[in-house]
Amino acid sequence: MPKITINGKEYDFENGDDLKRLMQAAGKNADGSSKISIIGNPDIKVSTDKNILKMYGMDMNNLESPKDGDQFETMPTGKNDASNGSASGKSFGGSSFSGSSDSSFSSGTSDEDIQKLFKKSNGTRWITWVVVLLCIGGFVGMFFAIGGITQSWEETYALSGDPTHFDPIASVNEMRSHFDPTAKLSSIEMDYVGADGTMDLTAKYNANTTYKFYREVPTPKDAPPVGAGGSAAGKWYEPVEADVYQPGQWRHVSKMGGGVNAEYDYSNKGIDLNRDDPTATPDTFIDDPKCSIKDFWKIANQKGAPAGSVATINYDDSGYGFSISNTDVNLQFNKDCTLNTN
Repeated sequence: MPKITINGKEYDFENGDDLKRLMQAAGKNADGSSKISIIGNPDIKVSTDKNILKMYGMDMNNLESPKDGDQFETMPTGKNDASNGSASGKSFGGSSFSGSSDSSFSSGTSDEDIQKLFKKSNGTRWITWVVVLLCIGGFVGMFFAIGGITQSWEETYALSGDPTHFDPIASVNEMRSHFDPTAKLSSIEMDYVGADGTMDLTAKYNANTTYKFYREVPTPKDAPPVGAGGSAAGKWYEPVEADVYQPGQWRHVSKMGGGVNAEYDYSNKGIDLNRDDPTATPDTFIDDPKCSIKDFWKIANQKGAPAGSVATINYDDSGYGFSISNTDVNLQFNKDCTLNTN
């Protein structure tokens, strides 16, 4: 930062306005003279320096760009042509100046006043920077706030186990733990389950499981009456789907209607929850699965299931459906885990 020495005291300045204020505030010595040194002046534009110096009566014809270490001084009033109050200057850095003693250095302001003036100038600059930073912070905050809002639309949670060996049957309660331990199960759709009863969620063929639950909720304030969609039993349920798929996978969402108009992307952590509007007519509730997928596979192998293949398994009120795409393996198991031969 450039510096200026006024009557032996050094002050910082950043631009022409600062320099002008300091020169205006410079006090005279006891004999009426003032001595100023400009240090580090190359940081100030030459045009600004010349204009400022010209304002205070300095000879522009003899003025070169002030350099680091240049000095000038005003003579006491009444000396060297006292009739018009002119003053001669002396340069120690290669530039010559002449000035008027009744121009820039006639204020008689004390060094303490100069300090106050310059502190005020610095304070103004700090206020400007604070305002700029607050504006930037506001935009950044708004950006993250919007990110937080969009993230609130999507509920995604990390899996507790290894995503390369996800067990869909053993994970029902893990799904509930993220929204309601008392939620009722309605169905499970399992795509690409291996013979060990697990699936590799990181595989390129997109293995995934979707659980459908219903959690009981208070009757909505705008609930319709019985006969127009209302519940005769007085119970309402919020449908909740838990989609389990590759952690880190990005999805694009467009939401329009219902007071929402948004488009964004988000990353799944492993469990992706999706809630729907409450309903008085939920699907049929079922017990949590108790059958072993490994046992299903034993029978499937007997029916000619190819080695290393993966199966699609659906569990709902009708039991378990077991099939392997592009093969003749298509089996149905009852809720008690027995093969349905009908």
